[in-house]
Amino acid sequence: MIMRPALPTPRPRSRATAVAAAVKQDYAAVAGKVVMLKSVTGYNTAENNVDRPLDPPVAFRVSDLTPPGELCRVVDDWIDPIWDVEPVDPDDPQIEDLQRFYCYGTSYHLYSEESEAGDIAVAAPVLKVFKVPYTFTVVGEIQIAARDDIDAKTQAADHTSTELLAHGRTSSFNIGLPVEIP
Repeated sequence: MIMRPALPTPRPRSRATAVAAAVKQDYAAVAGKVVMLKSVTGYNTAENNVDRPLDPPVAFRVSDLTPPGELCRVVDDWIDPIWDVEPVDPDDPQIEDLQRFYCYGTSYHLYSEESEAGDIAVAAPVLKVFKVPYTFTVVGEIQIAARDDIDAKTQAADHTSTELLAHGRTSSFNIGLPVEIP
């Protein structure tokens, strides 16, 4: 009698279909929105990708143009989605040396109920981005990631007062009405 190796267990199509649907649903919930990331991957000037932990988390807008092939990537029996993202403030000191960013969404195992959290900070709200005009010695605008227009105005006031102090000024300033950036 010839012994043959056991055939591998076939992948259950229903599990793979459910996982693909969950990955697409996760992405649809954040596509085009601003989220706080606890880590991100970007490219340095030598075109090497760099994984960067972010503490505190940094606001990024998730691209709504991430290719389907990046959403349903299979790596070692896991669907491991990648989302293209753009920083709300590219001059943030934690990421200013990087460009062309992406992050990981929640990964799902194809054969079990296991999943691993992605790069979004736990319990971080999905934020909106506001342009907030200000006036002190000069007139300008800053972009602020905030939960609502009141939070945006408060953050802009804090930022503007910090800038004034950094320049040795203590004069008053005015903050205009925040305008959400779609």
